[in-house]
Amino acid sequence: MAGMKDEAGRAMQGRCWAEDHMATFQSMVDEGVEALKDTEWKRGDVLAIERKFRAIGTMARTVKLVEGLRPKPSKFRTNDKHHEDEMSEGAANDADDRGTPEFERMRQELERRLARLRTNVEAKRADCRDYLAQRDARTSGGDLGVAQASDQP
Repeated sequence: MAGMKDEAGRAMQGRCWAEDHMATFQSMVDEGVEALKDTEWKRGDVLAIERKFRAIGTMARTVKLVEGLRPKPSKFRTNDKHHEDEMSEGAANDADDRGTPEFERMRQELERRLARLRTNVEAKRADCRDYLAQRDARTSGGDLGVAQASDQP
C-alpha cells in the first residue's frame, strides 16, 4: 500500500517538474522549428532533402512529446464552481427527460429485459433444486439399498 503512495508521489513530482520546465521546452522547440525553416532545400541533393524530412519528423514527434507534458484538465474537479453549475444543469436536464416518450420507451425495454432475466434465473434455480433433490434421493436410496443387501444372507 505504501509503495502505491510512493509511486503516486513520484508521478506528481515528475508532473510538476515537467510543468516547471514547460516554457523552456516550448521555446527550445520553437527555436528548433525556426532553424529548420531557415535551412534551404537543395534541389537534386537527395540526401539533404532526406535529412530535412527526418528533421521535420523529429520535430513533429518532439512537439507532440512536449505537448503531452502539458497538464490535462481533470474530469472530476471538486472545488470548481463551473463544474458544479454543469452538474446542476445536467441533473435538471435528467429530470426533464423523464416524461418524454423516449424515456418511457427505454424504461419499458429495461423492464422487459429485467423480467426475462428474472425468469431465466428462476428457471435455473428450479433446475438446480431438481438436480439436488434427485442427487439426494439417489444418495440416500443408494445407501439404503447397500445396507439392505448386506443384511440379507
